[in-house]
Order: sequence, then C-alpha cells, then structure tokens
Amino acid sequence: MENRMKLSTLLLFGITFFLSGCFDEGNNVHYISKDVKGAHYLFPADIDSDGDLDILSASYDSGKIFLHENDGKMHFTDNVVDAKRGKATCVLPVDLDSDGKIDILSASKTFNDIVWHRNLGNGQFEQELRIPNIPNAYKIVSVDINSDGKQDLLSASFSKKGEIYVHYLHDNPVKYRFSTQLLAESGGQTASVKTVDLDGDGDIDIVTLSFSEDIVIWYENIGSGEFQKRIVSPRFIAPFGLEVVDFDGDGDVDILASSYGDGTIYWFENDGNRNFSSHFIDETGAHTPSIVALDADGDGDIDLITALKNFNTILWYENDGNQNFIYHTLATGVEGVFNIQAADIDGDGVKEIVAASYDGGTITWHEISE
Repeated sequence: MENRMKLSTLLLFGITFFLSGCFDEGNNVHYISKDVKGAHYLFPADIDSDGDLDILSASYDSGKIFLHENDGKMHFTDNVVDAKRGKATCVLPVDLDSDGKIDILSASKTFNDIVWHRNLGNGQFEQELRIPNIPNAYKIVSVDINSDGKQDLLSASFSKKGEIYVHYLHDNPVKYRFSTQLLAESGGQTASVKTVDLDGDGDIDIVTLSFSEDIVIWYENIGSGEFQKRIVSPRFIAPFGLEVVDFDGDGDVDILASSYGDGTIYWFENDGNRNFSSHFIDETGAHTPSIVALDADGDGDIDLITALKNFNTILWYENDGNQNFIYHTLATGVEGVFNIQAADIDGDGVKEIVAASYDGGTITWHEISE
C-alpha cells in the first residue's frame, strides 16, 4: 500500500487502478427511484411483509419520506409516507408497538424532531407521535439501551453541541410516549452513531463521530444509565462514515471511519483492553460520507465499500485477509452519492449495495462484482 499513487490521483484520469495492475471502468447502476430530491439517507426493509426488500428514503430537499415498494420482480413504486418533513435527514424501520407491522421513524433538521409514522397496514401510515427539541436532528438508532426488553431510541444532533439523546419508550397501549434524556454532548455536529458492545462486557456502548471537532468517540456504558466518554482518535478531519465490526477477525469489535474532508479512511484496531491503534487505509481525495463493511466476496474476511460523493463513484476495497486492499470500482455516474447500505435487494442470497445520491436525486442498487 505504501508504494502506490493515491486513489484521488488515479480518479482524476477517469481510471481506477487495482494493486494487481488491472483497471475497471463501468456503470453498474440499477434505478429504484429518480424522484428523491437531495436523497440523504436510505434503509432497506420488508415494510409490507411480502417477502422482498423495500427501500425507505429521506429527501433533504423536498422534505418527503418515501417508501419504494418492491413488487418482487425488482420494480419499485414510489409511495410518499410524509410530504412535510422539512430537511429530512434519516429514516429507520422498527416495529415500535409490537403489532407485527414495521413502523417508520424519520428525523428532520427543519423541525428539530423525530416522528413515529405508525404502520396501519395496506400501505397506510399515520403520525403516532413526535419527539421534539432535538437540535438539527440527524441520526436515529433503535436499541434496548437499558435492557428492559423495550425498543428505545438514540438520536444524534448535527448541532454545535452535537447532542446525543436517549428516548425511553413507555408502551402504554392507550397512549405511547417517550421520555428523553440527554446522554452526552460530543462537542460539535454528530454525523454518525452506532451501538455495539465494544468492550465485551455484555452491555451496549455507543460510538459517534464529531464532524466539527474532528474526533472519533466511544461512550462506554458503565451501568445505571451512565456513559464514560473516551476518545478513540483525537484528530480525524471531518469524520462522517462509520462502521463497527470485527475487522481483523480476532474476536473483538473494531471501528472504521471515513472523512468528509480529505477522504481519508482509517480502521481503529481494538486490542480487547479498551485500547485502539489506528491503521491508514486510503486517502481518496473525495468527500467520503458513507462506508459499509461486509464480506463482499465470500472469502471469510471483511471488505469495505465506500461512497465518494464528488467523484460520483462507489468503490470496493477487497481485503486480502491481512488488511491489505485491492480497489474495484463498483459504480460510476452515481451523482453525489451520499449514503450506502448493503442488502440482498434481488433475493439471490448475495448482498448488493443500495445508494442514495444527493445531487442526482436517485436511489439505486449495484451488484458487487470484480
């Protein structure tokens, strides 16, 4: 990896070279929707329980929450769940009321809130309740944070303080409600949040990225609803994309992060004793707002998929098993690709990449192949 040109230099010439000396050009774009203006976030889920994956998306520019319904033959219909969510930043599927139907949560920077869109069945949704006072609401995670058997929520604010809130569900069937507690302040614009047992002690910890403070943070769960802030990386320019996974296969959870600034990608190796060492993967030279970690080629190790927003490109970093990487271009012409997720969208038993493209206003899917 040390004796190669930076990926950004190669992409300026329109060609991506592999470390093996080959190169790849191509498009590999399958359209789900072309009507999601400022497509900001997506989430695959079988919302209508018909056995295939649908796609939820959030339109930042139009304020619409979409359900892209899959007919089982890879034809998608755009259904608007809510047309008035302002700057919609995030969507999340979860059955909050345990009625067997998948509900939808959405976050809005305009209204500084989260809304629960309750699934009534037959493609109908209604606003069940609103969680207010979340400055620049940006991300939502569903997790049983206090281990009481109920789905609570975490929310992250893209505000100056970067607030992290926990919302505890009180599931009185007559009137559902959440009680909100400020869990932490990252110090500036929390771009991403993940929950995982990072230290292997049996409880849920929280990992976040502070965009404006340039830090990767681990909030260690120390019990009784208390979390201790630990800095994983003190200087990481504009971190935005985040994954938590056992990247090196040693039995503990590592952290991967990408930069919206210079496009650097690092993985932070967990030694199992609350210590992390950083490993450089690449500097793409592009805004890199989203990453996905998965075994893309089925060889038993974890690869990395990245979204390069201003290069309109999705890349696959193939892991050789020792955290050395070969580049493959999965897709080009994906205008302003902003968020990517992995899902078996065509039902063939192999995961594809689904992408939300901010500049193009599209939701697309892409096969993973060399």
